Amino acid sequence: MGQQRAAHRHGEYASDPKTPVTSVRVLTQLGISGQEIDLATLRSDRFAAQLAEHRGAVVIDAEREEDIARILAAAVQLEETPLLVGAAGLSDVLGKQLARVSGEPESDAPSDERVAAPVLAVIGSMSASAQQQIARLAAACEIALVDVDVR
Repeated sequence: MGQQRAAHRHGEYASDPKTPVTSVRVLTQLGISGQEIDLATLRSDRFAAQLAEHRGAVVIDAEREEDIARILAAAVQLEETPLLVGAAGLSDVLGKQLARVSGEPESDAPSDERVAAPVLAVIGSMSASAQQQIARLAAACEIALVDVDVR
């Protein structure tokens, strides 16, 4: 929700022509029932227990990497494996945690020892940020872009 408010302030709110955003509340926008956990609860000692009580969709407010790390730490303790859905911050923290588990050294610097391999990226966001990331990737690497007209 913190990111939802940021998107609204930056003019991306309601800009998708195929599925326009009608609410900054994720559950309302999707038309599904579920629970919301606010930032104060996420940062409290009762977060993991409260998350474990919920079934179905749960939307958790987060602002910082530490918040997302708390979500991931609580999620791995759940009886059922959750389907985690979120912004780039979620994948960044998840990647760092997986690197720690696999024993791979954590580093933001590219490693000379890594072997180049094909990558498939599916980007379905209409956000200006996503479009800038695509442009930067295209400028730095040889890539093939496939545009899909959603109208």
